[in-house]
Amino acid sequence: MNEEGIPNVTFKQGELNKAKLDKLMASDQVKVLTRHSAKGLEFPYVSVYKPTWWGGNETYRVNYVAATRARDILLWLDTPKKRSR
Repeated sequence: MNEEGIPNVTFKQGELNKAKLDKLMASDQVKVLTRHSAKGLEFPYVSVYKPTWWGGNETYRVNYVAATRARDILLWLDTPKKRSR
């Protein structure tokens, strides 16, 4: 549980066996994963914070993996651009 009282869990797939992964996925908690850790998983709602668009083909592949984890809703979250005066 975080400071705001939101139940959440952070994990890496490679560190879990199938039974533990299934239990975590079935839990009623917010799952916080890196784009790499989320590969092969699927969620109803996905938020991607600060997608990167530099770095070549590998960066695009990682962003694609993040985007395709969402079943219903995908949010791309980034910091607002500064306005010029």
